[in-house]
Amino acid sequence: MKVGIQGRFLCEPYTGIGQYTENLLNAMAKKNKKIDWLIVVPKKIPKQVQLPKKARVLVIPENEKLPSASLRKFHWEQVQAPRAFKKEKVDVVHYPYPANPRFPGRNAPKTIVTVHDVIPWVRPEYRRRFRTRLYQRHAKKALEKVRHIICVSRTTAIALSDHIKFPYQRIQVIHESASPIFKKTTRKFKSENPFFIYVGGYDKRKNTLRLIEAFQEYIAPKYDVDLVLVGAKNHQNKHYSELSRLQKCLKHSKIKDPLQEKQGKVILTPHLSAEKLAQYYNSCLGFTNVSLAEGFNIPLLEAASSGAPIITSDIAIHREIVGKNGLFCNPLSTKNIGETLVSFIRDKELQKSLNKASQALNKQYSWEKAATETLELYG
Repeated sequence: MKVGIQGRFLCEPYTGIGQYTENLLNAMAKKNKKIDWLIVVPKKIPKQVQLPKKARVLVIPENEKLPSASLRKFHWEQVQAPRAFKKEKVDVVHYPYPANPRFPGRNAPKTIVTVHDVIPWVRPEYRRRFRTRLYQRHAKKALEKVRHIICVSRTTAIALSDHIKFPYQRIQVIHESASPIFKKTTRKFKSENPFFIYVGGYDKRKNTLRLIEAFQEYIAPKYDVDLVLVGAKNHQNKHYSELSRLQKCLKHSKIKDPLQEKQGKVILTPHLSAEKLAQYYNSCLGFTNVSLAEGFNIPLLEAASSGAPIITSDIAIHREIVGKNGLFCNPLSTKNIGETLVSFIRDKELQKSLNKASQALNKQYSWEKAATETLELYG
């Protein structure tokens, strides 16, 4: 069997889709050594990305004659990559995100698409530009043409069924997992104080501003505990306007007593390599995420792989993924977030129980399982 992988996000390995593509591909190649893999990308894949030995990478540059980056991307996804798969006569094409051609034409290979979330279809900040709305509408219509859809969570699968006309029985829920590197024993990161760690994006739905406000008001004045925000330093992204507000929040906290000195600090870091991030997870007091919307949220499982206690927002996807193995808070209440963190700091037994809970959670997910279930869809 010859399987094509649309590997655009392998060129951006720090992204969630990039990590998903890399980890799933390697797990599938390890499980089935008879498959010939063809990975189509628009540019050279960074050296840190590990690929199966039998995988062949085909670089097809975007058409530079097109006037804008968005048009070049769209043309590459809809025309150039599908044309390459047809020419190479692959049996199956797997698109790790909704970018399959809406009009596949005759003799198109069997197509499978992974949907990670429906956030671009429901949150207005992702649909402000007319061109973006057209792109997302096109993506939804194109999904109705595929053989199978993989959703990374049941929450996403149910939400997706409200947006496209597609048989629910052909939507397969296949959970993700953390990268294997987080499951290995690593050195601890040496820090001045115990610290909470946040890993993820900084767009509005991530709710990091409210997390900072809760930390500044309830933790920083009273406890020698820091908050580490991974990836917040020197980050540029059109959806990350919250970072400028975040900087202002650090300067003007909501502490009622202006004479009271802070003990805890907010620490911003650039993006960290997986090896370095694993060290942070291994030594943190707890992982915290108060996001308002997610499709899966891989950092939860990365933290669990290191046994880090999880404090997260009480939303449907987190209940599905974490179950009873975490401490939940109301993401819309700064007060509840702050009080939850305070309770965690004060209760040593709670810390120990959540550490054990994370170890139990870690055993529930694996890329091997995801690979087996995905290969079954390939046929």
